[in-house]
Order: sequence, then C-alpha cells, then structure tokens
Amino acid sequence: MVFDVARQGDPEAVEVMCWAGDALGQQAIGVINLLDLQAETFEVALIGSLHDGSPVLNHALCEAVCQRGAQNSVCAPLYSASRWRCVARHVMTH
Repeated sequence: MVFDVARQGDPEAVEVMCWAGDALGQQAIGVINLLDLQAETFEVALIGSLHDGSPVLNHALCEAVCQRGAQNSVCAPLYSASRWRCVARHVMTH
C-alpha cells in the first residue's frame, strides 16, 4: 500500500521509501565492511520483490551504497525474485 501511495506522489510515503532505501543501503554497507570489501570493485544486486515496488527506494539504496565508494555500483538482478527463490530452495535441499 505504501508503494502505491508513494507512486502517486504522497510526500510522507515517498519519505518512508527514502528512509527504507537508505536503511537497506546502510545494511549493505555493513556487510561490505564485515567482509572487508571496501577496496574491492563489485556490483550490489537488487533482488527480491521489494525492489520492484519503488524506484524511490532503489534510488535511496543506490545513493547510500555509492557514497561509500565510487568503485561500488548497484545493478538490477539478472533473474526475477521468483527465480532466485527457486535457486535458493534447490541449494538448500541438495
């Protein structure tokens, strides 16, 4: 519902999407730091249906990750969220 209202331009809903995107970006940065990848060049892939719902959320996430270093970029996934779930299920059962 928040996604729909944000798409319609509601300022509070857009702010929620910005906050959520920044929070996800900060989590990605935490993983980058934990794995000591700050000096590496890599892509951060957006996977999951959450990223289909709001360009505002994705933009805020991209901004948070890219501010940590120009070498990092954020990209769309090669496969849909349902494809990734299928792959994850296969890996976990074999």
